[in-house]
Parts: sequence; C-alpha cells; structure tokens
Amino acid sequence: MKIKERSRTQARGVGKRANQKAAARSDVPQAADLVTEDRATRPSNKINGRQKPPQRVVRDETAESGDDGEARADVNGKRPAKKPSAQDRFRLGYLVHDVSRMRRTLLDQHMRPLGITRSQYWVLGSLSRQGTTGTMSTELAKLLDVGKVTIGGLIDRLEIAGYVYRRGDKDDRRAKRIFITETGYALIERMKSVLIPLNDSLCKGLTADDIANTERTLAMIRTNIRDQLVEDPVVSEDPAEHIS
Repeated sequence: MKIKERSRTQARGVGKRANQKAAARSDVPQAADLVTEDRATRPSNKINGRQKPPQRVVRDETAESGDDGEARADVNGKRPAKKPSAQDRFRLGYLVHDVSRMRRTLLDQHMRPLGITRSQYWVLGSLSRQGTTGTMSTELAKLLDVGKVTIGGLIDRLEIAGYVYRRGDKDDRRAKRIFITETGYALIERMKSVLIPLNDSLCKGLTADDIANTERTLAMIRTNIRDQLVEDPVVSEDPAEHIS
C-alpha cells in the first residue's frame, strides 16, 4: 500500500516538473517563431501585389570634393587628378571684346532715332572715303570683309532710303558703281555731330597720351594676330572712328 502511494507521489512530481519545463520553453522564442516574426515585420517590396522597382543609388559628389573644389582623398589615401579649368589671367582679350560689344550697342542706340542702323552707316562711311568716282559692290564687300549678299542687301536699303544710287561703270556696262547722294552726305554730317561727342565721352578721364598709347598697343596686337593667321584678312574699319 505504501509502495503504491509513493509511486503516485513520484508520478505527480514528474508531471509537475514536465509542466514547468513546457511553460519555460513557451516563453523562449523558437527559431521557427523568429522566422515568422521577421517575415511579418519586414517591409514589403511589392506595391498592390507588384514588385517595387529597385531604388536608384544617388552618388554624393559633395563627399568627394571639398567646398573649395579640391578633390578629397579616397579610402586608400590617393587624390584623383585635378580637372583643368579655363584660364582667367588674360583679361586684355576679354576687355577688348567687351568694350567692342558695348560700344556697338551704344552706337545703335544713338543711330536709331536717325532711322539708320550701324551696319548701314558703316557702308555709307566707307563709301565717303572712296572719293567721288564711286565704288563697286564687290570692292566694298572686300573692303568691309563681308559677303556679297550681305553688302548687296545693305546697299539696297540705303538706295531705297535715298542715301546712295547705282550707276553703270563707263568701262564695263555690266558693272554698277555706287555713289552717295546729297541726302547721304547730309546724313553723314548729322552723324558727325552725334559720334564726335559720343567718342569723347567714351574717353573721359583719359589724356591724349593715354589714347595714343592704347591705339599703339592695339595696333601692335592686331599685327601680331595677322601674322599668325593662315590667310591675311582684310581689316574692316569702323567709320565712326575715322570721321572727324
């Protein structure tokens, strides 16, 4: 009898310890549970059942170079080769170009009220320096270093305005020589009254020696450029600089 009771007591103790172990195991997440939880919390790569497109990696160039534009060293301590940049030391060329551009704009502003463009006056001023024998359009195109079509259009507009006229050459009936009309000469006089004070205002603050030295320097640079050109160009002259 005592043996049976002892056996039942031992059986109850074994069952109790088994229940405690099972409860302890239930508190520890198992591998299968971790996999299931990871899948549940992982962000989905699908949108409405469709696969998301791969994200594009944007290269951070600011991390490769400093604020001063110098390349930073990579992880191996090497610096990439510095990229070339345009030189900015020859300001003379920039100033010559910029002064010429701004002066052309200023001339157009002063010529517009007179009903003539700078290009048309350029042709008219060049014709005034060729004497009274007239000039053929081919000679004028070569003198101004422009195409025949361009010079032909300018002469047509000057002829319509009454500033020039064409007349046949006495030695070649097929050729036409261009002459300035009295209206054209009157326009040149009016332009002189505009250009002379305008050029004086451009040279404000300069002495006569300053102007002479600048002209001599630019003439020397022009000669150096001409010597390096493959073909010797025809030097175009702006009449506004030579009419006194």
